[in-house]
Amino acid sequence: MPYDTDTSQNVANAPAGGGRPILDKPTRAALARWTLWLLLTAPAVGWIVGWWRDGSHDYAEHAVNPTGVLAGILVIVALLATPWRKLFRNRYGALWLVRNRRAIGVASFGYSVLHTWFYLLETGTASAILKEAQRFDMATGWMALLLFLPVALTSNNMSSRALGARWKSLQRWTYAASVIGLVHILSLNNWGNPWEAVIIVTPLIVLQVWRVRRNLSSG
Repeated sequence: MPYDTDTSQNVANAPAGGGRPILDKPTRAALARWTLWLLLTAPAVGWIVGWWRDGSHDYAEHAVNPTGVLAGILVIVALLATPWRKLFRNRYGALWLVRNRRAIGVASFGYSVLHTWFYLLETGTASAILKEAQRFDMATGWMALLLFLPVALTSNNMSSRALGARWKSLQRWTYAASVIGLVHILSLNNWGNPWEAVIIVTPLIVLQVWRVRRNLSSG
């Protein structure tokens, strides 16, 4: 197998005595994917093991917010892929982000489910859950989760081939789910603490505005 054109990468992957890389390209790619999944799932494993050992209402209550915040951060990172690639092409990790946005998006949904699970444990009873679901802040959270569900379930090559052109349209539901999820975070505590949501979404807004201004100036 010929080396990549990136000389520094070839040197890093070559044995000390020269010659062929220790790991071929498909193996390195698989190792990188598994490493990414390990990093994405590590916090979830920690929370689940922590709850399994503790099992208390307080643990679930304290885990609700950070799991939701991490879900929001990951979906924003996934959405950054397209504008980042358009602005920087293959520089500054743009290609890596585009290649891995599906995994990051699926992980975001996974943390949304974990966030919901801890919320259910914290709330405790079906009657309390149904009663709270009538509130605007809770209703938007459920709506965002339901919109994310078909996106996450079809984030695979088999679904992409089966749905054809409809697959991209379905994946764009992520934008609607993200906006509703943002409203969910903003409306919590009677709209009393918007900064968490603002901090999460600011990178995407800044990048989109920068991209639009750059396109207008170049046009």
